[in-house]
Amino acid sequence: MNVGIVNVKLRLFGVNSLKEKRSITRRLVNDIKSKYNVSIVETGSRDSKHWAEIGIALVARDKAHIERVIDSITGYIERTLGVEVEFLRKEVW
Repeated sequence: MNVGIVNVKLRLFGVNSLKEKRSITRRLVNDIKSKYNVSIVETGSRDSKHWAEIGIALVARDKAHIERVIDSITGYIERTLGVEVEFLRKEVW
């Protein structure tokens, strides 16, 4: 059994309030959770309307599968309008 952990710091553009930021991050988290079947949560920068941090975890038999899923999730985030990946750290055991 292998485990993958990802920490992502996102920069949000065009956000005018924390309510709008939470709407964007909640939608992104829910979309990723349902599409990729991973555990995901907002982990930091909760009081900043221009930054968000999310943590993602997944378990699989094959490390290559974990790498593919992480790459797919990263691509999905990068294609989201108004969101830019500032920092990404991944660990696979």
